[in-house]
Amino acid sequence: MIYPLGLNPWTALMPCGRSREGGSVACSQEEGSVMTFPANTGLLSSTSRFGRLLVRCGLAVITLLAVQMIASSGALSQAPSTMPQAGQSGIIVKVRFDGDYLQVDEFLKRFAASVLRHDPPFLFLQLDTGRLAELRNVGYEPQVVEPADFIQKVVRVDKPSEDMIARIRAIGAELILREPDYIVVQAIERQLDAMKRQQIDYRLIQESDLTPRFVRIAAPDRGSVALVVGAGIDIFEIHEGIVTGRAFDSQIETLRRQGLKVDISPPPSVRQP
Repeated sequence: MIYPLGLNPWTALMPCGRSREGGSVACSQEEGSVMTFPANTGLLSSTSRFGRLLVRCGLAVITLLAVQMIASSGALSQAPSTMPQAGQSGIIVKVRFDGDYLQVDEFLKRFAASVLRHDPPFLFLQLDTGRLAELRNVGYEPQVVEPADFIQKVVRVDKPSEDMIARIRAIGAELILREPDYIVVQAIERQLDAMKRQQIDYRLIQESDLTPRFVRIAAPDRGSVALVVGAGIDIFEIHEGIVTGRAFDSQIETLRRQGLKVDISPPPSVRQP
């Protein structure tokens, strides 16, 4: 699964206890402790590519673990360098990465690379051409990717039939959200062209068109938390083995396939009768 809308959860790190945008990050080494953030106003990232920060802190869920948390600086925010920038040297490569999500930062430093997108188990990186040999020498098989096959757009398809949804999936586009009367799809230009050829009407959407779902995820151990972090959801709190945050349908499906229990909750402002 592609990080909905191209999320890069590794490009910026923040130590525990430091103020963030007028808020704070609380960390504790006591079991049962809480890590919280002010509720984000932003969603996940898109081709709009606004700034996004990732927080790494120590947190005890069952034992002390290092976990990366995502903090948004605006709607549909995006970490720096998650799109190829004008004037930057280097190429885009696709590399299979089977390590722990929390090992990615070390991997990036080793090869002087920046993450553009994570499509488990692959990383899309921007790096200098000379690093290709280094990657191959230690067993990786980097594949050079053309920008046209990397840059994604987000579109809305109204009143799709089940057959249409099946054809969109067959094209390879990612279904991000599914509502009763429309779906939201993420696709590269080639996939959008294929949708046009199949007479699937769509329109580009704005940031305000996307609404992720509030979720509670059972994550009782380090491995479970790493899966949640790797899925790229907006995390608000981790408390006694429960992660609360916001996620798109594609992220929810991925976590459930990985064996995690994900409950969809009403927004905090909505009270149950």
